[in-house]
Amino acid sequence: RRSGGPEVLHPTPYTPMLAAALLVLVFQLPAQAFNYTKCPAYYELQSQQVRESFDLKTFEGSYYEIYFHDYTQFPLCPKPSCIQSQKRINFSANPILINDYWSMQCFKGHAQPLLEFNVTETRGFVKGFTTYVLRFELTII
Repeated sequence: RRSGGPEVLHPTPYTPMLAAALLVLVFQLPAQAFNYTKCPAYYELQSQQVRESFDLKTFEGSYYEIYFHDYTQFPLCPKPSCIQSQKRINFSANPILINDYWSMQCFKGHAQPLLEFNVTETRGFVKGFTTYVLRFELTII
């Protein structure tokens, strides 16, 4: 140690082993905990509360999009407004069906496509489709 300078640390025989263990912890554990592919699985996104206690009856109702964030709408409608959704649940259908009547103002018209979702056995995970056979999945987180 020089007078007034920082203390110099000398490596011990255990330094390379500790560095390797730290690298394993930093790079391996997150990779095992989360799927870094393009579309993570529903169980990687859902909160424990939804997994254990989500009640489909509370999902029914009116929804309003306050901040535009759905970039799939942008190419067809550059300035959408008044985006809203009315979700109605058909408990007598097999499987249970969610009808999602959503709408938005676009140019001078009003788009109102129907999205439908089949409820799965997994709480908070539904499989969606349209009359145009577009299929997609939705996870409630």
